[in-house]
Amino acid sequence: MVLIYQLVLTAIVLAIQNAFTGQIGLVVLYTVLGGFFSVALGLLFGALFNPVSAASAVTGWAMIIYILAGIFVGPLGQILSSSLITRIARLLPTYYIAERVSNASQNLGSFGSHALDIGVILGSTLVLLTISTWSLRHQLEISAAI
Repeated sequence: MVLIYQLVLTAIVLAIQNAFTGQIGLVVLYTVLGGFFSVALGLLFGALFNPVSAASAVTGWAMIIYILAGIFVGPLGQILSSSLITRIARLLPTYYIAERVSNASQNLGSFGSHALDIGVILGSTLVLLTISTWSLRHQLEISAAI
């Protein structure tokens, strides 16, 4: 249900920004990949932080970082392309989601040129899911031992 909510909100934002132009298939692909990444990140925070209040506090800060990466994709990113903060933003998978949605909507690049970024996003999502699964299993083992 959370994934559907995420995809609907993302589709609304992309429609407002007229992003469904150019290579629409790639825009939709990155929208779905971004949705899966967001859900995996939420699962990780839910698995690592037991009280909901702690998870909410950490999630709030993580969302700021999540959103900031996308700010450095457009004109601001071009102006600050050699700055340290832009180089740090490029370390985050969300930067590549935002950059590739922007490129695909402007009809820049082909599916082949996007393959590495798709792999990075998928790999990051799988790492988050693996850590979440390990954490939940570890918690289950501890609670079973009690």
